[in-house]
Amino acid sequence: MNRQFLKRWPSKAELRIARPNAYAHVYTHAVEGLNPFSSDELKSAWLDTLRRRLPGTVGTYRGPEVFSDIDVIAFATQSNHPHLVLRQGEDQTAIGRFVANSLRAFALHHNRVTGHTGQVFLRPFDAKHLATRNDVRRAIAYVHRNPKRPDLINKFTSHPDYLASNSTGFVNVERGLAVFGGRDEYADYFEKYCRAKDVEEGR
Repeated sequence: MNRQFLKRWPSKAELRIARPNAYAHVYTHAVEGLNPFSSDELKSAWLDTLRRRLPGTVGTYRGPEVFSDIDVIAFATQSNHPHLVLRQGEDQTAIGRFVANSLRAFALHHNRVTGHTGQVFLRPFDAKHLATRNDVRRAIAYVHRNPKRPDLINKFTSHPDYLASNSTGFVNVERGLAVFGGRDEYADYFEKYCRAKDVEEGR
């Protein structure tokens, strides 16, 4: 078979973030009616899927591809969709390949342990290029607040990593805090962001 037919052409989302040293807010949703992260075990499996594809993983020849040019800056995991803030280095295809690889691997795991068959996530995933420092700050705050309930913010996002009260071991907190100017500045920004959003939503 002609190898041309085996090539997966990049999606519009991937083309939007195809630039070196880029930050992006990446998210996707499950197919209608499916909650692929419905339990703590499945959420943990998703985070482990990400972790195993990042530098520092002890790999084997049968292990997953490791993406050396990716930083996970922030994450949040809801029952039916994940959010990520990512940074890629010189490899302008890194985010697209990392996300596609991770979603595909988790979908296989999800179907194996739940008995579901068929598609898990909508295709393609969505990705928004974060062009400015303020874009990155706002995206991190948005992602961390996404579950809205304080108990879920503290359990299923990287917010505790930013407060140094917890560590997932794979989030580049130092790079994330740098866009705010430090840990105290992040905490102040996040508090103000949440208050403003609560007023906006009438909470």
